[in-house]
Amino acid sequence: MVQIYLLVILCNLFVGLILTKDFFNSKFENFTLMNQLLSSEIMQVTVGCISTIVGLLALFLRYTGNLIVLGDLIPALSAIIAGMTLFVEYIAQEENNDSSFIKFFKKTFLKNRVIIGFISITVGIIHFVAPSIELL
Repeated sequence: MVQIYLLVILCNLFVGLILTKDFFNSKFENFTLMNQLLSSEIMQVTVGCISTIVGLLALFLRYTGNLIVLGDLIPALSAIIAGMTLFVEYIAQEENNDSSFIKFFKKTFLKNRVIIGFISITVGIIHFVAPSIELL
């Protein structure tokens, strides 16, 4: 479906921007206003949840001409991982008692949030430019 294809691209780009906002804020002076907008907790939780849901839908719904699962596998996984990173980051800030799941997620994903953000942005751009590649 074309709608899911577009949503996967947009989710990867937005989640990637939110995950890399601190990096861009330190490198570019004009990014301050965008950083304030992307730092909203409501924005982070909403985009994280939507990205995770859209990524799960993209695993099962296919874009015309692609294989059923392989057509959107990497963009869908990227959207799911980046969305879960945002959502768990919010939960880890609010929750004082860390469970084993949150500790594992902090150690593996939150520590590398900028890298995950850049991967998500790159996958979104490549998926937009070349939609017929089997793994993208």
